Amino acid sequence: MPKISVAGGPSNAAAGDGAEVPVEEAQPVGDVNADDEVASYEKLTKPELQAELEQRGLPKSGNVPDLIERLEADDAAKAEAAASEAEEVPAPPAADEPA
Repeated sequence: MPKISVAGGPSNAAAGDGAEVPVEEAQPVGDVNADDEVASYEKLTKPELQAELEQRGLPKSGNVPDLIERLEADDAAKAEAAASEAEEVPAPPAADEPA
């Protein structure tokens, strides 16, 4: 008789050949900031969101979805600016070329 998982379906052990099925690691959902951390604005309270907006010099009025949208737009703009800045950095001259 095959094993039954918590969800009610057959477990990996019932696959037949006894081989373990590899499990993919879950990817973060949401925006990833400069420190490779997921910006989970949905978990913040309205006063916390407003404080973050105030630190960034952004308007802090509106409902929670508006505040989150404003923060995410600011994150995207900063990421875009950083990417374009990285493209503009000229390569250093080669050692045998005059400076």
